[in-house]
Amino acid sequence: RNYHLKINRLNPGGKESVLCLGFLLEKEINNGYRENFVNPFLAMMGGSEPSSASLRSDLIEKGDAAGNLFSCVQFNEKTKSISFWMCEDIFKKFEDYYISIVRTDSWTCLKHRNVQLIEASYSD
Repeated sequence: RNYHLKINRLNPGGKESVLCLGFLLEKEINNGYRENFVNPFLAMMGGSEPSSASLRSDLIEKGDAAGNLFSCVQFNEKTKSISFWMCEDIFKKFEDYYISIVRTDSWTCLKHRNVQLIEASYSD
């Protein structure tokens, strides 16, 4: 099914970054990922890593204990909503999980309201 989810006040950071969006499904929200913003330009110039948890490292080392990342997401800037395809059985399994929108180019979670997968609507 094709699901749609409106997320108010979401700003992915420019048209080019819309191509780098995904979402992380978490049983409980890890605020450390949300605070882990690294400016890619600063990092290239030798900027230091933040002390908060690294999403990419956790996904590699801890697997689904850190969360489940879906990187095939379409963002509609006008409606501030994401669209994604997901099997109905997978949706039901994770419907109570929280969604964190992720920029996969910098591995940072964008700040937005707390939202659960169950809030997504679908269209066939």
